[in-house]
Amino acid sequence: MSQEIESLYDGFLATISSKLQKIDPELVMKVMEYERKFGEVEPAVNLHVHYKNGINNDKKSDELRSKYGYCIALEGKSSLVAQGNMSLNTIEEISNDPDIESVTGFASIASY
Repeated sequence: MSQEIESLYDGFLATISSKLQKIDPELVMKVMEYERKFGEVEPAVNLHVHYKNGINNDKKSDELRSKYGYCIALEGKSSLVAQGNMSLNTIEEISNDPDIESVTGFASIASY
C-alpha cells in the first residue's frame, strides 16, 4: 500500500513539474496547502528567483517591486529574493518571465 501511495505522490510531483516547469514542486505544494487551509490570506513567501546569467538584477528588482510591492533583496550575481504575501497564481506569473531559470523558496502562514 505505501509503495502505491509513494508512486502516486511521485506522479503528482512530476505533473506539477511539467505544468509549472520553473517552480519548485515542494514550494507549489506548500503554497497550495496554505491557500486551502487559510483561504482568506495569501501565504507569506520568501521567493528565490534565479535569473539567467547576464541579466540586469537591478532592473528586475525594480520591476518586481513596482508591480507587486514586495521587499526585494539581491542574492548573488543572478538571483533575487522577493518577500511578501503571494498566491500560487502570482508565483506562476512571476515565473513566466523568459529571463528566469527557476523559482524556489519557502512559504508559511505568517503574514507581513
